Amino acid sequence: MSYNQPPPYGPPPYGGPPPYGPPHQPPYPYPYGARPWAPQPGVVPLRPLGVGDVLKGSFLALGRSWPQLVGLYLLATVALAAVFLLPVLLVAAGDGESAEFGLVAVGPLWVMAAFLLVPAVALAAPLTALREAVVGRKVTWSVLWERLGSRSLRVLATVLLTACVALPFVAVIGLGVAGIAGGVHLGGGGGVALALLGLLLLCAGFVGAVWTTYRLIFAPAITVLEGLGPVAALRRSAALVQGDWWRIFGISYLMGMIGGGIGYLAMMLLALVGGLVLFPLLASAGFGDADQGASLGIAAIVVVVVLGLVMSAVQALTFTLGIYGIGLLYVDQRIRRENFAEALLASAAPPAGPAGPPAPGATLPL
Repeated sequence: MSYNQPPPYGPPPYGGPPPYGPPHQPPYPYPYGARPWAPQPGVVPLRPLGVGDVLKGSFLALGRSWPQLVGLYLLATVALAAVFLLPVLLVAAGDGESAEFGLVAVGPLWVMAAFLLVPAVALAAPLTALREAVVGRKVTWSVLWERLGSRSLRVLATVLLTACVALPFVAVIGLGVAGIAGGVHLGGGGGVALALLGLLLLCAGFVGAVWTTYRLIFAPAITVLEGLGPVAALRRSAALVQGDWWRIFGISYLMGMIGGGIGYLAMMLLALVGGLVLFPLLASAGFGDADQGASLGIAAIVVVVVLGLVMSAVQALTFTLGIYGIGLLYVDQRIRRENFAEALLASAAPPAGPAGPPAPGATLPL
């Protein structure tokens, strides 16, 4: 059966929602709180997504991919820590020339690695995993390593280019802050006028920066999932966001708030646990003998390192939740505008068992 012809069992499984029609026509054919059936090989149904679909799909994708992502994040963290500690170890060894060489040569290398490795992995890895989760394939280390090697630097270049595009608005914000500070310093009528001008510049720069950032928000996802270069990815992102800016801004901001709230609660819980564990160790180390104090001090250092790694993993996962939300919004925009559901369904993993078409008029809840 051709996709250009309607199926015999009711509405098409994906594409745009049925129109409401004029008032004299029958009402919307699906009950309140339900949507027409659509195939779902992965974490979201292949139809235009609602807010609930994006939220649920983001958590499902995180549940399917968190072991691989946590492993990558911790590997990147350990690598950066090792590069950072190398000059410190050289200084502790007491070799002046080696220490000087380490501080001069390895220090800038650590800064460069931090700017290259962390943003590239934090953006490219979740989007690569999301691609597999949407079509129902298992997220594996081999897939992540294969795609990260070819897309990470492009993602980094895309992020830097996006920052450059928003830089003029940041400069306007700086001028606004300077105008407000200058007006407060001058006082009088001229100072008030200067402060008001600075406030207008501050608001204009902030609005421009937010508008530009969310207009180009799909650029990293386009770089990873479509393999485009930075300039082409920014242009395509602007085209996909055109006409739906407010919706994309609202859902993305909501996902960021949810991820931030979860991360904050997790940090408070880990800090409480760390305090309950560390205080007795430090107190015992202070009142015990030298050997016992050294052992307890080493134990306290181990606890601090473990807590630091766990906190890094939690922060990375909450950040990943927001990236998944943006990635699913990108998929939603392509489904709405380009009938992307057909391409996703064609590349989806085969079902585990036989699955026939739904009954006539079958629906799925929001």
